[in-house]
Amino acid sequence: MPRLDRPSTNESGSGMRGKYNPNTIIPWNCVRMESESFAVLNMMLPMDNSPIIDVAQYHSHRSITDGKQQFRYVYCSTKNVYTDDDGRQRQITPGECDLCKSQDEDTKTTRPRFNLWAFCYAIYHANQNPRAGRYDDAEEWDQRRVGNRHYYQEKVMKPQILQAPQTVINIFRGYEERLGAEKFVSSNFDLAKRGIAPAVQYTGYESQVQLPSITDDIRGIVESLPDIEKVSAELITEWEFPQLMPDSGDAESGKAKDAFEAAGGEF
Repeated sequence: MPRLDRPSTNESGSGMRGKYNPNTIIPWNCVRMESESFAVLNMMLPMDNSPIIDVAQYHSHRSITDGKQQFRYVYCSTKNVYTDDDGRQRQITPGECDLCKSQDEDTKTTRPRFNLWAFCYAIYHANQNPRAGRYDDAEEWDQRRVGNRHYYQEKVMKPQILQAPQTVINIFRGYEERLGAEKFVSSNFDLAKRGIAPAVQYTGYESQVQLPSITDDIRGIVESLPDIEKVSAELITEWEFPQLMPDSGDAESGKAKDAFEAAGGEF
């Protein structure tokens, strides 16, 4: 990685361009956890040489917005390259990276980070949805007990981009080694987050949450996923995210709801 099996396209995605639809905007469909929360994930494919995992160089960038310090990782257009058929290095996305010219060594330096497609069942938050009551489209999250703690459950039930450091990749590779590839892809995991960026710690466990049995449905999504390298480079920014438990009354919805009931109604 970066991925080498790339078709020569620069499409912006197959979403509803020109219309406001948060379900098509890839940056809004990342696994987002605050400190003391956890996500319930399925890795979809084995980790080794996976076509749905990309590693790229990122800058750690701090800025002040409205008097508050903001931190984010910025994709480096200069250092993220691949070798073409003639042995020449080519940028994945064109243009010079301004942060490479920074006088701040911490900002100038890049570090590898991973982007990977994962199926996210839900995110369990320590606090209620901060948008609830403020925006018409924001829903209150149900309260759920997991172990000896109470959380607020944000149901997701669709593929998401998991942005992660090497430590998270090591967690899942360790489980794949212990479980074997076949059991690994049929298992679900709780990925917990502690701390605030950039000082964040992650821990991972086989999931404590009782879940619907939809492994075959998840496998069916994999071939339709956009190229992860183009997603990392923001060459693809939109995609229609399939949700495995839509609110409509169609057959697929009924199948998903039956699965939830079969799971004991805890999810």
